[in-house]
Amino acid sequence: MSGDGRLRDGGTCSTELREFLALKDAKTLTGYAQYCLDNKFEKSGEVLQDCVNEMGRRLTYQVTNGRYAGVRNDIGFDGLWFDGSRHLVIEVKTTDAYRINLDTITNYGTKLKQSNALPPENISTLIVVGRQDTGDLEAQVRGSQHAWSVRLISVDALAKLVFVNDQFRSTPMLEKIRRILLPFEYTRVDNIVELVFETQQETEVKLIAEAEDESSENDASNAVSLNQVRREIDFTPRAELDQKRENIAKAFFASRHTLYDQVTRTHYVSKAGDCHIIVAVSKRYERDYQPYWYALHPHWLEKLSDANEGYFILGCMDNSVAYVLPIPFITSHLVNLNKTEKVDGKTYWHIALNSDNGIVKLNLSRVGTKVDLSPYEMKY
Repeated sequence: MSGDGRLRDGGTCSTELREFLALKDAKTLTGYAQYCLDNKFEKSGEVLQDCVNEMGRRLTYQVTNGRYAGVRNDIGFDGLWFDGSRHLVIEVKTTDAYRINLDTITNYGTKLKQSNALPPENISTLIVVGRQDTGDLEAQVRGSQHAWSVRLISVDALAKLVFVNDQFRSTPMLEKIRRILLPFEYTRVDNIVELVFETQQETEVKLIAEAEDESSENDASNAVSLNQVRREIDFTPRAELDQKRENIAKAFFASRHTLYDQVTRTHYVSKAGDCHIIVAVSKRYERDYQPYWYALHPHWLEKLSDANEGYFILGCMDNSVAYVLPIPFITSHLVNLNKTEKVDGKTYWHIALNSDNGIVKLNLSRVGTKVDLSPYEMKY
């Protein structure tokens, strides 16, 4: 379906395939990469190479595609990723059944340094492999002189990093992801522990808050206690969250027979400017006592409190019911809600909903009581 169907360097087929991959979401892109690993077909390795390089672009690297086949007097890397300060020479392997000549791969970096005058300390090698069982290759890297300049990652793990970045889209999180791909000293494990801890904190807040306007994404780096509740890492696609919010906003303003504008991803305002709403959406968590959870950020509360009419609307991904909470109702209960206070002084309140014999209630966690939300229910 691309060009003349013959995948080769510099061909129309290659150009169109890469343009096609750039249009696909992370889930589809990962599926294509996995198909290349699970099925033998002509040029499967080359297609996988393009999929991996597209993953690099999703991590916002500046990516230079390498050649499919090496030629004399040319640098034979599969990809070159640049983050603004460091270069990663990419080598893509579908299997580790054959030993890799590490001297040849790392020599690509040496040639790039010579040809582009790149500082030696700013370039390293990342080998992307299809198989999870890479013990032989890992041992080969560890036992070589290149142990401090070469890192190894599976296609599956790289895809997971793309998913995480696609959900967060924040500079701090992206920096953490990139740190994983760089060589670093690990005799002392502080760096690894810090990376795992920071990433888990940010992931936990993102999963339960689903607060996705720009400012709230930047607030996600300091998290709630990991022991509060059991959670699964189960990302809801951003497009689905956006569509759910739009459906709720449309239904709300339709019930008031007025048009509206979208200010941010979560903030909507009537055309007359007198009614403001913030729409937060939660997936359904696999627990009966607290199936929905939201974060209420102070800047949201300020926007709604300044409006003639302000509503904090809680949407649920698994059904077509939302809860339209007037700001006076919210402010009257703030003192009885759990609150996270971050080290940078920023805070947010926890909005937890309980299901009590099919009746959804607001959990006033600090006093152990619940408020029936049936009067605020909006079906759409």
